[in-house]
Amino acid sequence: MLSSDALSSDALDRSIMKHHAPLFALLALCAFAAPAAAADTVPAGTTTCEVADRSSTVVLLACPAGLAPEALRQAGTAACLMRTQCNAWIWTDRTKMPKTAPAVQADLPESARAHAIAIWANDSQSLLTLRRKPR
Repeated sequence: MLSSDALSSDALDRSIMKHHAPLFALLALCAFAAPAAAADTVPAGTTTCEVADRSSTVVLLACPAGLAPEALRQAGTAACLMRTQCNAWIWTDRTKMPKTAPAVQADLPESARAHAIAIWANDSQSLLTLRRKPR
């Protein structure tokens, strides 16, 4: 291969594109495909939960029914990533979840909160399991 000193500007550009075109094409494909990619999944014991949406402080998780508390903790921790101020709300029925995560949990609709099964509070490393009151 010629040194860059020996190449003209046009020749250098052609050389770079020839050798790196597949990389550029892959990066472009990833940039366009990322928004259409499947939702994130996080580990939850021997299965996974799906991150339906997230804001800066709230994560909406859809998990299979019947998971042990340790699996819910694992999913909440993974969903919050490294954010200390993060609450992961967990549902087993996606139809009862909000479509988008609000900026703050106080803005979660009561109808959605009523159907959540748990909340992972990342700052205190606490799992709060929720039970519906019989009416």
